[in-house]
Amino acid sequence: MLGPNAGYLFSYPLAAATAGWAVRAMQRITTRFRAGLVAATIASAPIFLLGAGWLSHLLHTSAAATWTMAVAPFLPGEVVKITAAAGIFSSLQRWRQS
Repeated sequence: MLGPNAGYLFSYPLAAATAGWAVRAMQRITTRFRAGLVAATIASAPIFLLGAGWLSHLLHTSAAATWTMAVAPFLPGEVVKITAAAGIFSSLQRWRQS
């Protein structure tokens, strides 16, 4: 539990709480899809920060090396996952209200 993935694993509960808070705060002022997009984007920040931070600490790498190795390669996939999650969230919310 303290290997290279530990920062990412320990950040997931914080990311889930952040997403829940953000979507509740935004749901009244924008569409469900946009609220889901913003909430998922905000929730990704702790995952990348804690995960890459721990990896940098563990491997003794610079910020630039950590960015290149642990963050940048995953950003395109993150965009796809965030968009899919927002679509699923808005669909489920619409289905739940009907």
